[in-house]
Amino acid sequence: MHYKKIYKKIPSIEKEYDNLKKDLEKHSLLKSKKNQYFKEDKEEFKKIWKRYISFFDKLKKLLKASWYRKFFFLINYNKLVLRKYLAHFYFKAILDLLKNFWKHEVYIRVFLDENFIKDYWFYAKYIYLSRYINIINTPKIFITPFKRYIDKDIYKLLDNLKELEFKNTINADYNNLFFYIKHRVDKFIFIISKYVWYFIAHTRFSTRKNWLIKKKNIDKYLEIAKPWDIFLSRGNWNATNISIPGFWKHMSMYLWTWKYLKENFKLKILDDLNDNYNYIIEANWDWIEIVNIYDFVKHNDYLWVSRTNFKKEKIHRSIKSALSHFWKWYDFIFNFYSDKRLVCSALVLKSYAKENNKDEWIDIELEKIGISLIYPPNNFIKKIIEESLKKNPSIEWVFFIDSLEKTWENFISNIYELLKSWKRSKLSIFLK
Repeated sequence: MHYKKIYKKIPSIEKEYDNLKKDLEKHSLLKSKKNQYFKEDKEEFKKIWKRYISFFDKLKKLLKASWYRKFFFLINYNKLVLRKYLAHFYFKAILDLLKNFWKHEVYIRVFLDENFIKDYWFYAKYIYLSRYINIINTPKIFITPFKRYIDKDIYKLLDNLKELEFKNTINADYNNLFFYIKHRVDKFIFIISKYVWYFIAHTRFSTRKNWLIKKKNIDKYLEIAKPWDIFLSRGNWNATNISIPGFWKHMSMYLWTWKYLKENFKLKILDDLNDNYNYIIEANWDWIEIVNIYDFVKHNDYLWVSRTNFKKEKIHRSIKSALSHFWKWYDFIFNFYSDKRLVCSALVLKSYAKENNKDEWIDIELEKIGISLIYPPNNFIKKIIEESLKKNPSIEWVFFIDSLEKTWENFISNIYELLKSWKRSKLSIFLK
């Protein structure tokens, strides 16, 4: 492409970028004060990123066109200046993205990785090609002696070019390298963790073959059950109890009968269910699956049931959201931001996530354990305690099936024991 054609296209792409940058800066997803993001915001962010894809593709095309060829000692200095200007422009766009992402960078990178082939790194890595890094780091003073060979209008680009601040470029380079390595290491860790956790999940430190929850207590619960109840559960002597914080270890959602699901949700995944059973959906140590409630409690010694006081429309959307995750992998690296893989608490809480500003939702605070942000199921009891102090609680307790490990008793307990249960030892050996 002739250098004059490249030059003529610069104003339009600059204007496009200015509008794009303004829209991104005022986007509500970037203004979120918490580490939960609305469905509405995610959809809007997808639209903005598609515009970024268009912008970067156009800019890459101009950058490639500015690559000049050397014929012996001849150099196209006009294209050299254009290439330096465009490379700076490209890098500045990357720096602006990082600046706007700020505290949401971890989430946004995961979100883009899972939703776009042309994600953030797809474009960020392009500027690290040697030919562009070299020209970015070439001082303007090295080009000025050849001013007489350069078109006056194009030389003005060089005059107006501000050198990138070293501190900003170093921070961007560090972040880009760190997340590039982390993204690829996580893939490796996921494969290893999958087999490690699978082994741990099937290990018990007990010769007791039966779990404590009795069928008669489940039958009593089913008399008052509703298809949006949230379960907290625990099985004693499981090896996983050591690694998961707190007494309560698992979260799941009650779905009700096949008939109810079939009438309200037109999904093929429900065709194989038997109408004689009641079902829950859970993220176990393999994937997200729908399980008969009686099979579910065969592996548990305690069960607590809570219920949201949301509108019927919200409940319907929440169940539909939970069902949409069917057969997704369990998240063995415990990344709450991932929508591609989910842990048990993420499945439930994301199903009840806020879709827009006016929507009802379960408002929770994630907890940082190691390098991961997670929500331990045990924290949900604390949430109930908080809600019990409000006039109109969003969640309330419904049913508590308690047990005594040493005497192998199983019984229906009261709210007072429930509210104290989160303080119990996570290790089965210290339980009554």
